[in-house]
Amino acid sequence: MSKRPVALDHVSTEELIQEALTISDEEDDRFWEIIRFLHLNRQDAFEPCVKLCKDPSSQARRLGVDILSQLGLAEKEFDNEILELLLKMLKTETDDDVLYAIGVANSHRNFPELIEPLALLANHPNDMVRYGVIAGMAGQLNDLAITTLIRLTEDEDTENRDWATFDLGSQIDLDTPAIRDALFARVSDTDVVVRGEALVGLARRRDERVVNALLHELEYEKGDELAPVQIVEAADEIRDARLYSALVKFREDINWEHIEYTKQDLDALIEALKSMIDEVKND
Repeated sequence: MSKRPVALDHVSTEELIQEALTISDEEDDRFWEIIRFLHLNRQDAFEPCVKLCKDPSSQARRLGVDILSQLGLAEKEFDNEILELLLKMLKTETDDDVLYAIGVANSHRNFPELIEPLALLANHPNDMVRYGVIAGMAGQLNDLAITTLIRLTEDEDTENRDWATFDLGSQIDLDTPAIRDALFARVSDTDVVVRGEALVGLARRRDERVVNALLHELEYEKGDELAPVQIVEAADEIRDARLYSALVKFREDINWEHIEYTKQDLDALIEALKSMIDEVKND
């Protein structure tokens, strides 16, 4: 029988950090339980984490960044110190896992000052490091952040393209020709989810090209892979009567068992489009 873990609030911060260092699999639930507990309950973790970030062990440095990523976040406590530390680390760090963690940390802390050094990693050979770059740029309206995300919508890694497209299309409201063109380029992506996120981003910007792109996506054969949630969201954003017939067929063909809420949205959209068509007929 495995030993039951000790309740976290009965263990010192140093002991929790040491326990986290002994967990080799960072997908282990206990590892992230410790990290989340330290984020919210142990402000005294700051100094130990600074030491971890300077440790010769890349595992220790990764752990230090993981904890600092959200430590004192609500009160913006330690912001200046953490920013200075991460900037220094980006100048010298070579470990892929640590670089990835720094990028993800900035998805929480949103330091504009990290955009430039993170952008230098946009062509890094490791997929996860590039994902960290995308995460660190998310929600930032800085020109360099936008151009970096646009470049990463063309990443060779499907998940990276997905996140970069989602961040550009749905996480910001900025509307520029460059963003629209980057999104439009992805409506013909080989991955269905990437295509779906591109459709949503274009529709949110009322780009007329999305209508034909949606119609093309809806010209499917039985068994084709589709992204129902994104298709309905994009169609609902643009609300063009030309989509009516294709959406009626789509509603009949898709198995809505696990996405009932989306079917309800689609039903309402189809009724709205039918009313639009009827109004034109009656004029």
